[in-house]
Amino acid sequence: VKQVPELYLCQADGMLNAIAVRFMRQDYVVLLSSVVDALKDRPESIRFYMGHELAHIQRKHLTRHWWLAPGGLTPLLAPAYSRAQEYTCDRHGLACCNNLEDAQRALVVLAAGSDRWKGVDIAGFEAQAHETGRFWMAVNELTADYPWLCKRLKCLRDRDARFPRRSAWAWLISALSPRLGYGGAVVGFLYLLIMG
Repeated sequence: VKQVPELYLCQADGMLNAIAVRFMRQDYVVLLSSVVDALKDRPESIRFYMGHELAHIQRKHLTRHWWLAPGGLTPLLAPAYSRAQEYTCDRHGLACCNNLEDAQRALVVLAAGSDRWKGVDIAGFEAQAHETGRFWMAVNELTADYPWLCKRLKCLRDRDARFPRRSAWAWLISALSPRLGYGGAVVGFLYLLIMG
């Protein structure tokens, strides 16, 4: 990292996440306090978050978006690009914490919450990735900016992980769903139902 971004810890009423932001040509990393509190006994997991967010900056995900903006409304393509960014940043996060279980636990917090993450069976959660080819799960993911967390866990363990094929109908519905920005999957699909 050529220029270290400013780091902030922000209280967000229990929300679990971390973000990288660019504002006025300055990069920032914001960790939400709930995530830091949840992982206080696993500092390597916090390093995963830091590595993940720094990767967004290092890979220029925050500066290239302006010239990619016209494609941002494109069904299938825009969300696929966003999901690919998340997988890339997860690998950077893993490299920063050097511990697979801590990296996976960091992601499990997002799925199970600030207390229940400790009791999650990692192998069982990872195994849920085999169900992601089903119609509604595939539609949801094909129109979403983030991959299923169970897939992200599996890819941390196995970079070349294979997943079930998605339903052809899911591809068709997703291709016809207008992309209306973040959360566009639900809005776009409702638009199809109402107008179609």
